[in-house]
Amino acid sequence: MRQEAVMMRWVILAQLCLCMLSYALIFQSIPPIMSLVISQFKLSHYQAGLLMSLFALPGILVSLPAGMVADRYGVKPVGIFSFLLALLGSFLVANGPSFEMLLVGRILAGIGASSLVITIPQAIAQWFSDRHMGIAMGIYNTAMPIGTIISLNGLSHMAGVWGWRAAVWATVFFTAIIFVIFAVFYRQPDHKDRLENQGKKDQNREGIGTSIFFVGFSWALFNASIISLFTFAPDFLVSRGMTLDHAGFSTSLVMIASMCLSPIVGLIIDKIGQKELFIAAGGLGMAVFIALIPGIGGAFSLFLLCVGVASALIPVSVFSLAADVVSFQRLGLGYGILSMLNNVGMFVGPQAAGLGRDLTGSYQISFLVMAFFAFFCTITILSLWLKRRGASSGNR
Repeated sequence: MRQEAVMMRWVILAQLCLCMLSYALIFQSIPPIMSLVISQFKLSHYQAGLLMSLFALPGILVSLPAGMVADRYGVKPVGIFSFLLALLGSFLVANGPSFEMLLVGRILAGIGASSLVITIPQAIAQWFSDRHMGIAMGIYNTAMPIGTIISLNGLSHMAGVWGWRAAVWATVFFTAIIFVIFAVFYRQPDHKDRLENQGKKDQNREGIGTSIFFVGFSWALFNASIISLFTFAPDFLVSRGMTLDHAGFSTSLVMIASMCLSPIVGLIIDKIGQKELFIAAGGLGMAVFIALIPGIGGAFSLFLLCVGVASALIPVSVFSLAADVVSFQRLGLGYGILSMLNNVGMFVGPQAAGLGRDLTGSYQISFLVMAFFAFFCTITILSLWLKRRGASSGNR
């Protein structure tokens, strides 16, 4: 790759991280204000969970078409359209006079955000195909933790002072600024560099095979667990006597650990590989610590930090592994499959956890459901590891 392109790709990575940060703020704008929304609209916990689940529902339907369109027409046109839909949906949430209007807004925001979250890793994989994929994905994966930390601490504080609508408006204004930056400054890799990278890597990749579905299902199970945790942990901690601000900070410790460790994990997998085993270890660690949280008398912050350390092993490895198992020219479709299955997990997870809370009146079952999802993330990715190991042995 030419020297100017090498320098440019780090600038592009910074732009893409800002895009992911805006996605994180939109997506995670509900958990820190959930107690206030439940109170104002007299909602059950199942209904409140719908505000997270219905954000993910459109992604189940639009992810594959969005990935194919991005493969055909490029990242930028799809990204611009995605930003506009996300902004429209968030605007409706900020102004919604009823619970039904909030649901409509979250669905529209989910359509835009689901498409956006396909194009961002696709763009990174295009720009970093020749080298530094792990560290690039590690840096990219700090954006979601940073956004979640800002949301759980900053938005919860804003909601407490100025009301929950002010917190949502803050996400709208920030996303509008990032949209302008992306629309004006983002560009595709040069055609010459794309062909060079493709020639170097595609001989070791499938077009679209079964491996990407194993990666996608493990990603879905991880997100079913972690999004359910972010959705209900603040309310659980408030029920145990914490203030809203304290509960938001304690929950954000999951993402603080992930933010700090993601680039390190990226560097390590660049050196040694073994992405499947990193994912498996992370899922198992999450399952153990999440299952223990409701039964402890205190030290919630410590256990949430441990969940964060375990979860940090997964996103970087998943996004890097996805780029390993699909061909360069099908990256959009590959990440579309990843996003589609991710949205299945985000749709199912909060509803299942919220329903468990409503049926039992306790969060004990909800946390066991989250742990179950994390454990089966490990089982799924180990199945892929065995499959690929067997294929490698057969080719010797």
